[in-house]
Amino acid sequence: MNKILDINERIMYLIDFQYKGSQKKFAERIGFAAQVVYNIVSGRKSKPSYDVIYAILSTNDDLNPEWLVMGHGEMLKSNVRQEQANNKEVEQLRFENSLLKENN
Repeated sequence: MNKILDINERIMYLIDFQYKGSQKKFAERIGFAAQVVYNIVSGRKSKPSYDVIYAILSTNDDLNPEWLVMGHGEMLKSNVRQEQANNKEVEQLRFENSLLKENN
């Protein structure tokens, strides 16, 4: 069974994936002190404030907000967009297939 990561774990995953594990680089990018990030992902594991979440989303354009906040979907929007495009292609093929069956 897949465990849904809590928001602290998702932020740590983002730091590992996008910032090669550097909490300092991540903190600089979002405009917060490194201690704030440390307290979220390593220290007290405090929940991020609205301001931190907003800063993360506004400085990481390809990050899927639903993934960050709720843990649903893919981490990156490009993956979400690709999945949606694939779903549309499948639906189009099914539609075309049904038309072919009707004509035969």
